[in-house]
Order: sequence, then structure tokens, then C-alpha cells
Amino acid sequence: MAGISLATPGYPAFNVYDIREPCVEFGTCYPKNHLNEVMNSHEYRNGFKVAEEVKWETCNIMPHLALLHDFDAMYSWKLGSLLDRSFIPILVMNGDKDYITNWRGALKWTNAMRWNMDLLYRNAPYLPFFDEDKKYVGNFKTWGPLTFA
Repeated sequence: MAGISLATPGYPAFNVYDIREPCVEFGTCYPKNHLNEVMNSHEYRNGFKVAEEVKWETCNIMPHLALLHDFDAMYSWKLGSLLDRSFIPILVMNGDKDYITNWRGALKWTNAMRWNMDLLYRNAPYLPFFDEDKKYVGNFKTWGPLTFA
């Protein structure tokens, strides 16, 4: 049965973005206005230095629907040539409690990706990451423009 996505297990009792939390509302597992509240919060806007006059709003659903046909497609192979041609910082980040994204798979493809600094990236050490309160929250590794967290 090729082409079947196993992204979500029907209507789970757990939150697919953080399996430690319950799913409180069908779909994203968050209340409908949750994303608007977070993205427009003072803490978020200040932390990411978003200008006060810029307001976040949800995207038009039509581009999302138009791209659903390649939902399971893998485009990571194109990232290597982008890394070779520019110095645009790229962050690959997956939570270890996220059901939908697979951090082990993302680590594997970032390590396997071919680009001009791939050997240096593969051998880069993992460093601890701390939040603003100096609390340890995880590890990351980085080399050149590529960071995996």
C-alpha cells in the first residue's frame, strides 16, 4: 500500500506534537486560538524581535491543500546544494516527544547528506543547550550554516 501516510493515528488521546500532553481538540490538539495567542504574545514577539505593527495571522488554507499531494515526499537531498551555494543558516529541529516528526530520522538524513562541509558537520560535537533561565533543555550540533537540534 504505497503512498499511505502514517502521520497521525486517527483521533489520538495524546497530543501528536507533545506525547506527554492530552489532545484537547481534534485536529491540532490545541484550542483554536492557541497559535494566534502564542505568535502574537509579547514574550514571543520580543524574543524573536518582531515589530509591534506586524501581526501574525493564519495562512490561507488553499496553498496548504495544493501541497498535500507531496506531503510525504522527501526533499532533503536538495538541501546539500543550497548549503554549498550560500551561507543561509538552516536549523533542523525535531522534538523528542513529537509523534509526527522523527528526530532520529532527521539526524540520520542530516548526517548522510552530501555537501562541501559534510564530514566536518558529521564529526561536530554535540553541545548542551540552555534556556534563558540556564536550565538544560537539550543538545545541538552545528557546522557552517547547518544546525541540528
